[in-house]
Amino acid sequence: MKYAIARYLANVRGMMQYRKKTIRRLKSSGLYKKIPTYVPIDKVRFDRQDVSTLYFLDQAGRSVMVSVLERDVVRVSAFSENIPRLDRTWIAAAKDGSVPPEGRDRADLSPFSLPSFVTEDLKDAVSVDTGIIRIVITLAPFSITFMDSGGASFAADLPAGAYSSSGDSRRIRHSMRKLPGSCYYGFGETSGRLEKSGRKVVLEPMDAMGYDARTRDPLYTAIPYYLAYEPASGTAYGVLYDNLSVTEFDIGKTDPAAVSCQADDGDLDYYLIFGPSPDEVAVKYSRLTGRPSLPPRYSLGYLASGMAYADSPEAQAQFARFIDCCKKFDVPCSLFHLCSGVTTGDDGKRYVFTWNRKRVPDPNRLAADFREAGMRLAANLKPVLSASHPEFESAKKQGLLIRESRTDSPLVAPFWGGPTSFLDFTNPLTRVWWKKNLKEKILSAGIEVSWNDGNEFEIGDENARCEGFGRRMAISQARPLQALLMVQASVEAQTEFAPGKRPFAVSRSACPGMQRYAQVWTGDNLVSWNSLKFGIPLGLGLSVSGIPNFGHDAGGFWGYRPSPELFIRWLQSCVLLPRFCINSWHIDKSVNEPWMFPKHLDLVRNIIRFRYRIAPYLYSLMFDSSLTGRPPVRPMFYRFPEDERCRLESFDFMIGSKLLVAPVFNKGERARSLYLPGEEKWVDFHTGDYFSPGQTVTVDAPLDRAPMLVQEGGIIPLAKEARSGKPDADDYREVRVFPHLLEGTGTFTFYEDDGESLDYQKGGYACVILTVRSFKDHIEVEARKDGDFPLPYREIVCVLPQGEKRPAVFSGSVKLSLAGH
Repeated sequence: MKYAIARYLANVRGMMQYRKKTIRRLKSSGLYKKIPTYVPIDKVRFDRQDVSTLYFLDQAGRSVMVSVLERDVVRVSAFSENIPRLDRTWIAAAKDGSVPPEGRDRADLSPFSLPSFVTEDLKDAVSVDTGIIRIVITLAPFSITFMDSGGASFAADLPAGAYSSSGDSRRIRHSMRKLPGSCYYGFGETSGRLEKSGRKVVLEPMDAMGYDARTRDPLYTAIPYYLAYEPASGTAYGVLYDNLSVTEFDIGKTDPAAVSCQADDGDLDYYLIFGPSPDEVAVKYSRLTGRPSLPPRYSLGYLASGMAYADSPEAQAQFARFIDCCKKFDVPCSLFHLCSGVTTGDDGKRYVFTWNRKRVPDPNRLAADFREAGMRLAANLKPVLSASHPEFESAKKQGLLIRESRTDSPLVAPFWGGPTSFLDFTNPLTRVWWKKNLKEKILSAGIEVSWNDGNEFEIGDENARCEGFGRRMAISQARPLQALLMVQASVEAQTEFAPGKRPFAVSRSACPGMQRYAQVWTGDNLVSWNSLKFGIPLGLGLSVSGIPNFGHDAGGFWGYRPSPELFIRWLQSCVLLPRFCINSWHIDKSVNEPWMFPKHLDLVRNIIRFRYRIAPYLYSLMFDSSLTGRPPVRPMFYRFPEDERCRLESFDFMIGSKLLVAPVFNKGERARSLYLPGEEKWVDFHTGDYFSPGQTVTVDAPLDRAPMLVQEGGIIPLAKEARSGKPDADDYREVRVFPHLLEGTGTFTFYEDDGESLDYQKGGYACVILTVRSFKDHIEVEARKDGDFPLPYREIVCVLPQGEKRPAVFSGSVKLSLAGH
């Protein structure tokens, strides 16, 4: 446990000392400016127009471009020196949703339809009508206003000084109006409540071990995107900045009437996405940045980890103990994460792509033992090499490491375990080296999953050099990019090693585009009730920001052992998220395990088994997300934006469009008050009780369950109960049907495929479209199959709420039966 404390202290003290030294060094070299002077673009003249873009020039020769990419997507670029500082993008994807490692030409607009539009010269302004939105560009002072087809303004720049850059053209700032009552969500992984009005948010990826989810800022990700809702016009829109430098958003804190984005380097280049609903914004944003990858079905099981196992001198024996305990206590588990302790040398440092043979004498046997027990393995990978790493000198000679700003020497930066150098994933040779080692040292041992960790690239010298695929770039423009490229290389290695098999990767740091490759977890959270509570909106922010596949370390990672009640409530809060993982590294050397509280084992086991039961529902939502970009986990405002109470809700959320989850996050609470929005009734998932909408209700929340309510017309597919060991054939489907109390119709489409291959990309899947029609005297349920993939079951068993007396009539191409009949 001494390494845990050392790491924590290194994060708190070492980084602070290093930053102070870096700032002093940069100040002495004249490269550091604490408060830059910004020069606004005050006046512009209309220069010219082509098929997609209007070009403007200011008096200093700076260019501004307004491009109509789609009728509802507009791009605004203001380049300080007439050309971008970074001429490539890794955020805006190609038509097929991909981005090559070297990035895409920033000027390439081929992924977009580039529709025709009508331009009107208004003398002191230029108007653009796309048929869906209208854009008015005021020339002096320069600003842009966005209106819907009815002429109502839903977004607008500040009337003056909206666009500016620093005197050295390195830093940029953009400011928009903040209208009274408008709401702002997203910004990636940010602490506090979900709606960010009155806040400042800093996007600077950091190792934030033991963070306070209510107040800590910044955290691990950098996603310069927000989704705004304007109640007066009923319009939602998104704003994405194609900039990966350290960024600060001021959401009405300094000026209640302004929202500003300020970036330390790069270009002022943003996309405005018109909804008008939050759902439509999410779909269009995902099309712009790339659809989420579809994870293998096993990733929706219980995922286990624990640093104490790998840090043990007899790690392989500890792993065997975990397998035995799963069997002994009949706890199903799908994946185990091998923490970096298996790579630790005698000096306490972590050496990526190595094995501590004293702790793990036989990695191949280890993987085989887990696979025999029905579990995959994930290997912890860190993008650093210390000077004592066996391959450091070779990597240095090949130029695989990020370099100092003024020499060709590898830059040395603090990292837990001691000073180290970061690999440079903008160097094609680094990618080759990484993939080769991953295949030869990890995948060939039978380990299938890459766990990309510690990839925040905390480097104090903003001028440190990256190879940039032949066009060198400063790390100030590339920290989140390095994490993205690291994970992309890991996924490529997995795909090359096992062609046709669906890769699964996990990452701690993220930026826009990470959803194309990996699942993201919210890092090293603190064991506390407060962390449980505010982890909920923290995760919802990720989901709104285009990272739908996410989760937390249930039970808390850092601190002291949780109480049984806190542990159970945390599991209930996380059990419906795309990532359901129990992980820990506690000061008191305890480990979060399903059997850690014998008196509560039955309860914990039932939560885990429920995870496997509801997997068909979660998998279908993930499948839909890979096709449309819609997040499976949705804040209340996403589904009910017109309801002010939902716009301000941070802790209740939806799984899909019909299932409402109300986690319990207060100690000793055995009942939960929640607000029920919409116009249709809600049904208690556990009891079958109906509740009218538009009211706050109090629902029982005994320790064995958290409230879950389904809106009328909801349909939830379930699998059979899972047990430990190799999973049984997935040959049973049950659907919980929640019909309207009087009359109405509901539908749900769930997806079936082999769960592991890439055949789904070629149409190798089936859809089962379920429809329930409710009448006063009977219920009709229809099940229709679409697609050639054979269903692994002969019928679907329908379960109606307790107390439902109306007879059920079945129809469709898939056989249905009623439970108990």
